[in-house]
Amino acid sequence: MKPTSRTVRIAVTRTFADRDHPVHPDEYEILDRDEIAEVLAAWPPAEPHDGFECMCHGRGGVSLYEAGGERIRSVDPTGPLRPLFDSRDPAGLPSRHRARWVAAAPEGLREYAGACARGEDPGRRAEYR
Repeated sequence: MKPTSRTVRIAVTRTFADRDHPVHPDEYEILDRDEIAEVLAAWPPAEPHDGFECMCHGRGGVSLYEAGGERIRSVDPTGPLRPLFDSRDPAGLPSRHRARWVAAAPEGLREYAGACARGEDPGRRAEYR
């Protein structure tokens, strides 16, 4: 069963240490309804378990939250979720977020922000003024 549409926020803690983007945050949230729907469409089916579900979130993953702040479910971003959360995949959610960050940067810092978003060493910010 897919999680219901009561999801209003997705919290992400990166888990692919070997493929992390150098400037993407280790923890971030997804609040955009279309992106939430995209994640839910790729969400893996629930696996049977013994009734115990660990509520810790220390090793990374993707967690769905309802409006009241209750966690609905957490998984590691594997299978169809993996490309959505791969911070180096140009089609993934992290790349889309970085593109929005670049667009929102003040004009004088946009080139610098773009270099950071591409994972390049942008040098000193003063060089971009």
